[in-house]
Parts: sequence; structure tokens; C-alpha cells
Amino acid sequence: MWTRAYRAALLGAVLAMSGTASASAAEIRGSLASGPGDPMALTGDAGEIVVSAVRAAQAAPAVLQNAEAQPAVETAPAAEDSDPAARLLARTPDEIEGYFDLYLYVSKAEAGPIAQHMFVYQRDAAGQLALIYDWPVSTGREKRERTPSGRKTYTHTPEGIFKLDPNRFHKLWKSRAWNADMPWTMFFDLIENGGMSGLAIHAAGRGKISQLGRRASGGCIRLAPENAEFLFKLIQKNYAGLVPVLAMEGDTTSLVGTPQRLDDGSIVLTYGYRVLMHIEDYPGVALPEISIAATAGGAAQSR
Repeated sequence: MWTRAYRAALLGAVLAMSGTASASAAEIRGSLASGPGDPMALTGDAGEIVVSAVRAAQAAPAVLQNAEAQPAVETAPAAEDSDPAARLLARTPDEIEGYFDLYLYVSKAEAGPIAQHMFVYQRDAAGQLALIYDWPVSTGREKRERTPSGRKTYTHTPEGIFKLDPNRFHKLWKSRAWNADMPWTMFFDLIENGGMSGLAIHAAGRGKISQLGRRASGGCIRLAPENAEFLFKLIQKNYAGLVPVLAMEGDTTSLVGTPQRLDDGSIVLTYGYRVLMHIEDYPGVALPEISIAATAGGAAQSR
């Protein structure tokens, strides 16, 4: 067997001789030899292999000489890397996926084709996800700021998988931190650093509607008032049921959808809403198409 170093030397000889169109077979065979009797001076089958390789290289030297200089060919993103529905399904643990019938995908990206959008997907009878609504949102400003009371905070919308808290749906809520109204509030079912999270989906208040489509909130997800009201009522009316309890990772609810389990390995279930939300800092490739069946009735299809 030829060693790696020996094979490298052979390749070097091929490349070195490939540009010499007039080289004879004997010259090619002896090109590696440092002196008479050197074993690198190839004979027999090995010599024929090198001669054939050099002849092929002479026929198309530019291919060999420039092979490493060729740029990589860019390929289109795979479906799971571009479509929001495919992305959220790929990131939802299989063991909990079947418990949810309404999926909310939020891009918190600052710019891009799907940036600052909420896509609402409904599971059909065949188990496929159909996009039924596409709404502009405002997510957190992603800055270190002070609240009106002077408390330091980070206006951050976290990435991850979230449920909604069925016990914290409020037609009107007042943010004490920001001294602002939050109509049609749907709080995340999230323990954050040992305490109940104040993050929620809610309607943009007075003077905030024009900011939809860009980062502008203290961390919550703002919707147009008509869309927030519509989603609030839709979820309460149609999506109540048993859902998994998400496990704790330290003092924070799992952000990757890991379910809590009993001693026998079964998933712990609780009453809630069969709604799962994915938040991601992903700009997207193109806006997905809304399902034809979703164009009749419902809230505004804002693009």
C-alpha cells in the first residue's frame, strides 16, 4: 500500500508534469527520482498509472490547475431553513406536537422579508399546517433602558417555544412597569428567573399602532387592536384543551419545548390552550402564501 506522503508526491509529479506536453513516458516515470535506483523512479504498473494520469492532465491542464480556485456553488435554502411552518415544526419536539392545533410563528428580526410578522397556522384534518393569518407586530427594542419609574431593564423578546397562560387572559391590563394600557392581553405561560413572566401578546396602545412592523415594545408582542381582539376571542372559543406542562430548566421554563414527565415517563398534562408560539430572530427568505381557505372572513390580512 502507498503511504499518504507517497500518494501526495505522486500527485505533485502529475501536476508538475501536466504542463509539459512534450514529456516522454520515461521522463514522466523518472520525474520523482532523486538518483539512479531511487524507488521513486516508477516502473511497471505504478509507472503506467502515473503516465496515464499525466497524459490526462495534459489534455485539460486548466481543470487541474484551477480546481481549488473555483468558488462554491450557492444552493437555495432547504424548506426547513426558509418556510416558517417548516421551521417551527422542525423545532417542535415530536412528543408534544400533536397536542397543539394553532401555531403562532413570530419573527423578531429587525429587517428582512418576514421580519416583525406573526404568522398564524391552523392544523387541518390531514395534520398539515395552513397559514390563515399574517399580521405585522412590534417586538422588543432589544436595548438596555430605564422604565418611567427609573428601573433598569432590558427591552428583550426572548426566542423559543412558548404556551399561553389560560389564567391570564385580560381584555384590558395595565403595565405598571411602563405605565401603559395593554388591551386584549394574553400572557405567556412562562416562569422566568423564578418569577412569573410579564411578557404577553397584546394590542398596540394609543400612539403605538404606527410602529407595527418594527421593533418598538418593551418586550411584549404588539398587534393591531383588531387582530389582537380577534386572536384573543378565537383562542378562548376554539382552542381550550389538555396540553403538556413544559419542564423547568433551572429557575426558567424550558424554551425548547421539553415536557415535564411523571415517574412512569408519561407527559404531565394540564388544562390550557392548544396554542404553541415560536419566536425566532430570523429574517426569512420570502413571505409565505396564505391558504386560499383562510381568505374568507376573519381579521385583516395585513402584509
